[in-house]
Amino acid sequence: VTGVIHCFSGSLETAKEYIKIGFKLGIGGVVTFKNSNLKDVVEKIDIKDIVLENKEEIVKKHIAIEILLYMLKTWLEMVQFILQLLEMI
Repeated sequence: VTGVIHCFSGSLETAKEYIKIGFKLGIGGVVTFKNSNLKDVVEKIDIKDIVLENKEEIVKKHIAIEILLYMLKTWLEMVQFILQLLEMI
C-alpha cells in the first residue's frame, strides 16, 4: 500500500519510516511557519518523496509560492554543495 501522508508535520524519523514503506509526504503551509521544525525535515529528505499540498482551503496561493521558493532555494543549495565537493576531487 502506498499513498500520501496528508499535511505531514512529523519528525525526520517519522518521515523516513513513511518513505521507507512507500509513502510520499504531503507538505503544506506549515513549512513556512517560524516555529515549525518541518523546514529541517524537508531539507533532509529527497524531493521525490514530497508532494506539495496546495488546496485552496488549506493553503493560500501565496503560501504555496513561498513553499516552492523555499524548496527551490534548498535544492539550489544542495546542488552548490555537490559542485563544491566535485571541485575537491
